[in-house]
Amino acid sequence: MENATSGDRGGHGDLCRNAVVLENSVELRRPRAEVFDYCSDIRNEREWNPTMRSVELLTPGPLRVGSVYRARWKGGPANTLECVKFDRPSCWVHDSVSKMWRVRFEGRVLETADGSRLLTRMEISPVAFGKLFMPVFRRFMVRQERANMHHIRRAMEAGPATRHAREGPRITYQTRRRVTRSAEDAFEVIGTHVYDNHPRWEPQVLEIRSITPGPVGVGSRAVMVRRDYGRRSEVLYEVTEFQPPRRIAFHHPDAGMDFEIRFDLTPLDDRSCELSVHLRVRPRGLARLLQPVIRRVMPRQAERTTTAMVDVIEHPSPA
Repeated sequence: MENATSGDRGGHGDLCRNAVVLENSVELRRPRAEVFDYCSDIRNEREWNPTMRSVELLTPGPLRVGSVYRARWKGGPANTLECVKFDRPSCWVHDSVSKMWRVRFEGRVLETADGSRLLTRMEISPVAFGKLFMPVFRRFMVRQERANMHHIRRAMEAGPATRHAREGPRITYQTRRRVTRSAEDAFEVIGTHVYDNHPRWEPQVLEIRSITPGPVGVGSRAVMVRRDYGRRSEVLYEVTEFQPPRRIAFHHPDAGMDFEIRFDLTPLDDRSCELSVHLRVRPRGLARLLQPVIRRVMPRQAERTTTAMVDVIEHPSPA
């Protein structure tokens, strides 16, 4: 089911009284958390909104209250948008101000028997000369927001594989090492206590701060604080697979790079195992121009990091 309504209603927060309110909803056959993560990140709008021309996340680290974007749509100047509410996986709110409009966009995701229901609410208040164009702009936005529901459903139900195929090829690399520790002991280091140990095998990682309660498991999220070539950054660090003592995998979504890594442990005997490292990287945007460099550098970096990881596993107590 889909519906769309609009009208002149009272504003929300500091929006003026004559704000136009547009409400829409769409049923999606995708899990609630996946819908929230995809729709709350404006950078994904490039995949389904043909009027979006550019978008950039201006603040470091994972999405949260206070995250700021710069975005531009067809026929308009660049705007800044700020996240003022971020309650995963249920609700988010973005505020933006331009020379002609003040806009508050709210998205809510409800769980359903077949997947999820996405509900959106957009409040648009005219500023200065924007009042002159409000009747025309309102009619345009009613049509546009209804169309966007179809675009979102088509993009989401195509699934990540289809969406990623449109983004370009992945860069992959695999390597293996023999480890003179049992798979159980190795997993304690690289799985159960990975947040504490990761900085020991990758010096660019300064620290990892957990943002979900409880022990590490599927769905655990953390902030990885890095320093690469003198530049400090923060990236989201999410556990996507956790199968003690055999496998752990992570996903690092980032504005310029989509990065996935998986560690597999295969027992060889009671005192040793084989560590397999699987890397998949997909450059985004301008970073795609760096694919030849990434293909050349990634194997060296992966081999160096894997060697250091084995050393940490075989000598688990910090010096």
